[in-house]
Amino acid sequence: MISSPRPSTSIFGGNTNCMEILHKGPEIVIVDTGYGVALLGEFLQDRILKNKETFVVHIFFTHFHWDHVLGLPFFHPIYFPSTQIHLYAPYEEKVMEKSLDVLFDGSYSPFSGIGSMPSKIHFHHLKKPVSVGDLKVDFTQVNHDIMGIGKKQLSVYGYKFTASQRSIVIASDHEADKDNALNKQFVKFAKNTNILVHDGQYTDKDFVAGWGHSTMTQALDNACRIKPGLTVLTHHHPHRNDDEILALEAQFKSQKEYKDLKFEFAREGDVFDSSLFEGPSK
Repeated sequence: MISSPRPSTSIFGGNTNCMEILHKGPEIVIVDTGYGVALLGEFLQDRILKNKETFVVHIFFTHFHWDHVLGLPFFHPIYFPSTQIHLYAPYEEKVMEKSLDVLFDGSYSPFSGIGSMPSKIHFHHLKKPVSVGDLKVDFTQVNHDIMGIGKKQLSVYGYKFTASQRSIVIASDHEADKDNALNKQFVKFAKNTNILVHDGQYTDKDFVAGWGHSTMTQALDNACRIKPGLTVLTHHHPHRNDDEILALEAQFKSQKEYKDLKFEFAREGDVFDSSLFEGPSK
């Protein structure tokens, strides 16, 4: 996945994956640090410089493919000593640090490692659900295995954020083969969530099995099983432009098998309120 910002992607956006979970607490909660995180970083930097604000930031990584991490060096709060940054993934801390250290190691930047950043950085190996303020954060493995540090096979994860009996589930890189054991596990994990954010990179025509991404049909079929209040398809193919995505969105919304399913194709800057979307069974 590459960044693809250009005039023809101004509606749906060309930055790689980054999502913020807005909640009642003061701490900032982010999923992945694709290039989209740089925009948030600029906004927060203005508040640091103008208002002398301090921030505690919690970042949950689905995995460490570059399209999900490359924005981290451009997240401006990382350069302020007043910032605390907590990094989470279901990997050992040393694996997380090594995976991210390359972004700051002097070969690709003028730094000497992620440990040289002025902010206070903490690594957390997720082994069970955790809480961040009013949010409970749970995770499950999804169908997008990768080769990691030392050629060790690393798993990829989806997350569920729950507060006040409402939840958001995110699976940004997941191949939703209905017969796959991990997909069956994910459907159970996500059942009846208020908002489902689901990988939908491919059309049926350009789908490549085994690459760890879903077709739009697979994603919407998964949504029919999960029964969320709202489904948001993400991880758009970087070669697709706004007109093509708009046409695909209209096509799928006209299909009778999805007439009872509320869904959108993710647009950069979208904000969704989970209280407005209830699953059919609630």
